[in-house]
Amino acid sequence: MIKSGWFKLTFVPIAVLISMSALANTENESSFEIGAGQDWLSGNYTDWSLGYLNYERQISPDWLGYARYQRTERFSQFDNEWFVGSYFRINELWQSQLEVSYSSTKRVRPEYSVNGYASRELGNGYIASIGVHRNSWSSSTSQGYSLGLERYINRWRWAYRIRYEQLQAGDGDGLSHQASLSYYYRERSHWTVALNAGDEIEKINANEIVATSVKGIALYGLHELNQSWDWRWAFNFQQQGDYYDRIGTQFGVRYHF
Repeated sequence: MIKSGWFKLTFVPIAVLISMSALANTENESSFEIGAGQDWLSGNYTDWSLGYLNYERQISPDWLGYARYQRTERFSQFDNEWFVGSYFRINELWQSQLEVSYSSTKRVRPEYSVNGYASRELGNGYIASIGVHRNSWSSSTSQGYSLGLERYINRWRWAYRIRYEQLQAGDGDGLSHQASLSYYYRERSHWTVALNAGDEIEKINANEIVATSVKGIALYGLHELNQSWDWRWAFNFQQQGDYYDRIGTQFGVRYHF
């Protein structure tokens, strides 16, 4: 089993299906997941909420695909968003991930987004990865890249990622750092504690996209209840510069068939 260690710590809420996904050794297995999240913001900002439906299919031992619907409410406005993506094992050393999304409402989420990653096993449990991303908002565009290194030691995994993003029509760019420690148990279960700090491009209200300093901590995981059912959970705290602090939770259930 080769695990994909990519994650993004910005709250969607915490990159919702936080991709600790693995390319399994079985074919034609599918799963369906439903979940919801809530964020409480400080100051005069209204709280955020999120709901999602996710379908995932192991097309072959080397190829996993997924589709997702997400409804996000922020700053008293909501967006409907659709995602499609896949993980693909190219050969014994290389893996790739590609995800695209579209929002017809585009009030608080990008109209289009593209994220791509490639990772390579280096031996002795090490994996290096590179990523590129682009977000097309109604009033601007942001794009950037990331570099990551992770290592698996028995049931443990540590990871570090540096991410750069630039706002094309507006002020600012951002360089952020993410570090995490994960523990795997049973066949599908894991938990992760993650830290992030730096500067990120964020929509801090319904009309403004800026680069802000961030500091955050998150605890999240997936727990296998039995052969068919899993439980997903997440908690996080993030300081969004001088704008607001955010406390969030997320829960979901996944059914395998």
